[in-house]
Parts: sequence; C-alpha cells; structure tokens
Amino acid sequence: MTRFLTTALAALLSFTAGCSAATPPISASAADEGLLTSLQVTPSTDSVAFVLQVTNTLATPVQMTFSSAQLAEFVVTQGNREVWRWSSDMMFAQAVQNETLADGETLRVEAFWAVPERLSGPLQATGRLLAQGTGVEQTTSFSLP
Repeated sequence: MTRFLTTALAALLSFTAGCSAATPPISASAADEGLLTSLQVTPSTDSVAFVLQVTNTLATPVQMTFSSAQLAEFVVTQGNREVWRWSSDMMFAQAVQNETLADGETLRVEAFWAVPERLSGPLQATGRLLAQGTGVEQTTSFSLP
C-alpha cells in the first residue's frame, strides 16, 4: 500500500511539474504591442469586402476575452460622417467567450458591405478587435470604382 501511495504521489508531482512548466497565456491588453494587425479592403462595383487579421507575434499565447460573439467591428466613414457600421443590422449572442492565439497564430474576421448606388469619393475603413481591454484597430483609406 505504501509503495502504491509513493508511486501515485510521484506521478502527481510529475504531472503538476509538467503543468507549471507551460507558459500561461497573457491578456490581450498586455500584448497589444505584440499583436500585428492588418486590414484589407477590396472594393468592387457594388460591394466592399473587409478582412481584419490579428497575428500574435509574441513567443507566448495571448488570451482574449470578448463580451459577445462579435469579435470585431468594421466602420466606414466619409469625412466626419459615418456611412456604414457592420454591426448595425446584425445580432450577436451575448455570451462571454475566450479565444487564445498561440504564438504565430492569426485571428481572421471578414465582413461585406453592399454599397449604396449614389455613394462616391474617398472613404476610410476602420477594423477594430473587440477583445476587452485592447485598443487593437487598423484604419485605411479607399475609393469606390
């Protein structure tokens, strides 16, 4: 019996040591500078495609907490006027969710906008990651064909 307990205790200590050796994820707010963000905007004659990519460039995982199923927001402005917001006609599950980006892993969020016929001129698109406590966003200018 003593030999069994010694073996069980040794296995438990070995397992615990292995668990503590793993690097715990850091929060997204602490890793903002280690998150490489890009926003691709692809306009066509009647729509615009948006792709926001957030890549973890750190050597440790990044833990992100979202207050709903909406991971990102896309907004198009013309001058100081907002002309489109991706989430305005959408509904998202209201449940806290956690996402972990391993080192080198990329989170990709896509959106599409059906452009009103009479809209023209220079526009700006902003893609923003909605992880709590983070200020990760990217803005780019574009024009409609």
